[in-house]
Amino acid sequence: MRIVSGRIGVQLSPNVTWNTIVQWDNQSDEAGLNTRLRWEFRPGNEMFIVYNAGFDTKDAYRTTTSEATVKLGWTLRF
Repeated sequence: MRIVSGRIGVQLSPNVTWNTIVQWDNQSDEAGLNTRLRWEFRPGNEMFIVYNAGFDTKDAYRTTTSEATVKLGWTLRF
């Protein structure tokens, strides 16, 4: 089995980063995409926007799965 993958990360500002991973394997002949935007709007508090997708490379890159998620992380200090 062979796996081909690539990553790219961009820091748009000290508080905003964008990371993307693409992967393909020859056994299932499918590709996957994961992209994540992270924003730290206050120290210890951050928001993530994540998009995942799967593609069938045998059928002109038809989307097989896709999902989007928003996550908030909050630090409480006592």
